[in-house]
Amino acid sequence: FCTGAVEKTFKELGRLDCLINNAGEQHVEEDFEKISEDQLMATFKTNIFSNFYLIQAAMKYLPKKTGTIINNASVNAYK
Repeated sequence: FCTGAVEKTFKELGRLDCLINNAGEQHVEEDFEKISEDQLMATFKTNIFSNFYLIQAAMKYLPKKTGTIINNASVNAYK
């Protein structure tokens, strides 16, 4: 998905100057021990792995000296 999204953007706009990683998901769980392995993996796939894969896909299109990557996080990440 990440490669396709970056390539589609580049194709439609003709350039890619900035990548903003803003996807995320959260599931509130008061009891740390109740977080399942499936939930942990799903959250990391969305919040961590997607940043890596989007950056990897965008690198060949971003200008070497002026290309910008912004990774955004919710305030919940700091709670």
